[in-house]
This record gives sequence, C-alpha cells and structure tokens, in this order.
Amino acid sequence: MTVPRFATPNVTRRATPRTLMLLLLTALMAVSVVSLLIGAGSVGPLRALAMLFGEHDSEARFVIWELRAPRTLIGIVVGMALGASGALLQAVARNPWPSRGC
Repeated sequence: MTVPRFATPNVTRRATPRTLMLLLLTALMAVSVVSLLIGAGSVGPLRALAMLFGEHDSEARFVIWELRAPRTLIGIVVGMALGASGALLQAVARNPWPSRGC
C-alpha cells in the first residue's frame, strides 16, 4: 500500500531539553520582574519600574529591595528546594517518571 504524497506522517514533536529550559528560565524572569513591580507597600508598578530604570526614590527603593526582592528570592529558593525534594523522593521510592504521557 502506498502513501499519497500529500499525506503527512503522524509524528509528534517534542521540545528539546534546551528549548524547554530556555522557556522556563524566561518565564521565571518574567514572573520575577512582575513580582518586583506588584506587591507589598505603597509603591505602584509604574513607580517601581521607574525606580528600576534609574529614578532615585528612597521609598520605592526601600519597598522593592527590602520587601519585594527578598520575597521573590525566597520564593525561587523554596521552589527549587521543593523540586529537588520531589526528585529525591522519586529516586528513593524507585518510582521513575513516566516516559510517555499519562
């Protein structure tokens, strides 16, 4: 049986690990910037953005670097720790990741 020329094979494309890592790092950077712009304190996103681009505002500097940046960094570190602990539990339990979609 011959396959017509215009028929395409049923091939699913998977993202390479490098592409996936780049996408995840880009998403992390975007969420981190948004976390610095929005959050605790009386400094709005536009004022925070102006401070990040060089405007000297002592209140905005305090709110961003003393309140929002530590919260963002702690969130990133906790997320990494949870991911590492999950991977370790998978290894200890000898419960491998599924090789194909569930």
